Amino acid sequence: MIEKIDIVGQVIYRYNELQEQESSIPLTSEYDTFINEFSDTQDLLSINVSSPIKRIMKFYAIKEGIPNSFEELDYLDMTSAQKVILDNFINQVSI
Repeated sequence: MIEKIDIVGQVIYRYNELQEQESSIPLTSEYDTFINEFSDTQDLLSINVSSPIKRIMKFYAIKEGIPNSFEELDYLDMTSAQKVILDNFINQVSI
């Protein structure tokens, strides 16, 4: 089961509950709804499916593995429309 999803550049990385990388897939136009809603200038967009909580994290200006800043969007704080977009994206990449 996919527990974490990272998007770096044009690649989606999928991780299991042990935080081990399961696979990677290309970021294609089929994910545009999600990208248009949640992506901006971040270097890394990370989705926690459930642990520790369902959320999106955006990391900016990463240098030597350390982000200059980050933004957190918890699932509970999302609009109903955003929740649907996130849930659909998670289902799409979990197949």
